Amino acid sequence: MVEILAVMAIIGVLCAVATPNMSAMLKSYRLKSAAYDLASALQLAKMTAIAQNANSVVFFDVENQTYTLFSDNGAGGGTANDNTQSGNEPTIKTVNVGSEYSQSVVLGTPSFGSTVSYNSQGMCSTGGTIPLQNTAGQGYQIVLTLGGGIKVNRM
Repeated sequence: MVEILAVMAIIGVLCAVATPNMSAMLKSYRLKSAAYDLASALQLAKMTAIAQNANSVVFFDVENQTYTLFSDNGAGGGTANDNTQSGNEPTIKTVNVGSEYSQSVVLGTPSFGSTVSYNSQGMCSTGGTIPLQNTAGQGYQIVLTLGGGIKVNRM
């Protein structure tokens, strides 16, 4: 009986020590996941532009912690290639970074402003970076090149 209590006490101590490490590891995992998910969304915008032979745009709303991909093709009376979703231009994907990653990841202000677009050749409208940070102060940045390159870097 004493042995069982001793083992249970040891397990309790190990759990108490491991729990803070699990929390930090979870924050790091969510940040990395958010960075690669954003890079994948940018790649989707690029591939959609090529496939549809029309511009695709990613709009970043830092205040609301969201980004939206849409086809800027002029559908439904919208204006094509104006980097604004108008008419019935279809939304490809919308992600709320805060709710998607349990409020532990923050979308920073992109260096190029609120929109980036890809043309039918997969070329990016502007180069620049998009920062992401978690509540533990760790960060990643997604780097975009004019040639359409997308790279994830740890900050």
